[in-house]
Amino acid sequence: MICKNTCIFFAICYNRDELLHRRCYMTSINEANKPGNEFSSELGIEMGKKGAKQEYAYEYIKRAIVENRFAPEQCLNEKDLGIELGGLSRTPIRDALRKLVYEGMIDYVPGKGMFVSEIRFEDLLEVSEIRIPLEKTCVELFIERANQEDMEKLEELYVKHREAYEAGDLNMAIRYDDEFHRRIAEGTYNSRLSAYVDSLIDQNSRGAYLTAEDPQRVETSLGEHELILKTIRAKDKQTAVQLMEQHLTGWTSYVMTMQLKRFYFRKKG
Repeated sequence: MICKNTCIFFAICYNRDELLHRRCYMTSINEANKPGNEFSSELGIEMGKKGAKQEYAYEYIKRAIVENRFAPEQCLNEKDLGIELGGLSRTPIRDALRKLVYEGMIDYVPGKGMFVSEIRFEDLLEVSEIRIPLEKTCVELFIERANQEDMEKLEELYVKHREAYEAGDLNMAIRYDDEFHRRIAEGTYNSRLSAYVDSLIDQNSRGAYLTAEDPQRVETSLGEHELILKTIRAKDKQTAVQLMEQHLTGWTSYVMTMQLKRFYFRKKG
């Protein structure tokens, strides 16, 4: 759970005046991404437990926002979401939406409703700048503290990342890209550090998923992950830290050169 100050700090800013002109709509979800037992199992959620429905709704909606299946400025309607979530009642959905407002992924406009927040050029740059020093620390601590199981899971994520890319499933490749970074953070066994990094990855991922239209960027990231993995395996902390910095700096440079400008970014006025 991210502390309140951290959530506010990472919340995405938005222009309320523009929100007044939004139209409510719900796009249909790809059949492969419809919720169900497979999705809850993937998240490790036991639906019979207390609070499971709220967690299920939260994780599903958050993933849809992060992966841009719920588009920026899209109005989120509780009733429609209930249908998408297999008949889930409004209470857990409402709780999930409120939490996502708190985390900055959804904007609430009184009298209008809840809308997916915009993806902003400046936000991606700010979050990327914060990620660099934190993830350099993560790599160093992972090498010091991770056990054999942690290392095996990291290796497995890299393999899945590569297989998804080779299969042409760039969205899935990007998901495994994110999970690679999360696994390194988790392997530090520092819960606060891991939670901060997890929040930052969610914020950055909304931009990263737009790069699914740029296979070269996905391929570049995969190659960089391979080098990072090799140095972690060799317990070469200095080189691993340098490679992680180069990797994340490369993403920041990619954003700064506006190679994503043909997508959805809108600069603040």
